[in-house]
Amino acid sequence: MTSAKREIVGVFSRAAPSYDVVGPRQFSYFAGRLVAFVDPEAGSEVLDVATGTGAVLLAAAERLGDSGRFVGVDLSPEMLERAAVRVRERSLVNVALHLMDAEALEFADESFDCVLSSFGLSSLPDKPGALQEFRRVLRPRGRIGLVDALGWYFQHDRRWAWQEEVLRSFGALRGDRSPDAEAELAQELGQAGFCEVETAPHACPLVFSNEEQWWRWAWSHGTRRLLEKVPRARRGELKHALLGGLARCREADGLIHGTLRAALARASKPA
Repeated sequence: MTSAKREIVGVFSRAAPSYDVVGPRQFSYFAGRLVAFVDPEAGSEVLDVATGTGAVLLAAAERLGDSGRFVGVDLSPEMLERAAVRVRERSLVNVALHLMDAEALEFADESFDCVLSSFGLSSLPDKPGALQEFRRVLRPRGRIGLVDALGWYFQHDRRWAWQEEVLRSFGALRGDRSPDAEAELAQELGQAGFCEVETAPHACPLVFSNEEQWWRWAWSHGTRRLLEKVPRARRGELKHALLGGLARCREADGLIHGTLRAALARASKPA
């Protein structure tokens, strides 16, 4: 495993206990919308790549019921354990989970009718290679569905734009602002050989009762990767700066509001 992959796996493994548990449930929110957008046919064999705690996998299983077969893969054992608990709680017998690299899927060619991935593609070091793998394991006319925000949630909501400058001042964030997610996903799918590419923007409201809830939420998903770049000795200072800014963002109802904007994309493998 490359150092880049080890870093990403480490971040999500440490985030696993609180992932999609603390604060807004943005991953469950987008999972349902992705499955509805792709609309896999009854009886489909579905692969969910970077399944995390299984939000997309469970949304697909709920939509197709006993008629489908569902496989989730992830490189984080901790995330897969969370997903396994959720599968057991629902007594699902047509769901399988595997520890597996998205860029080197251990499945035969043309094994699935549908490949899904929510907020996984942008975390992969080799996105073109991963998309080629998704295409390889799809059957002809098979469907692919992706959700991605490209960039960080605070770059997509003017109310939270100040967070970018705070994180840059602590050395946690570098590089340019995020590209347009819809255009980027459409281009990447086209370059990977998919056809009938369609995209749609979507937004998930993020609402927090207080600053501490937001702070716990920020550590529960991929944003943790930014926060961990700040030396431990300065994290108290970072927290003070971020929570101070959030305190000024309370709206008339006394809550802290934001928005996570992402793009949904669907496409087909040529016959």
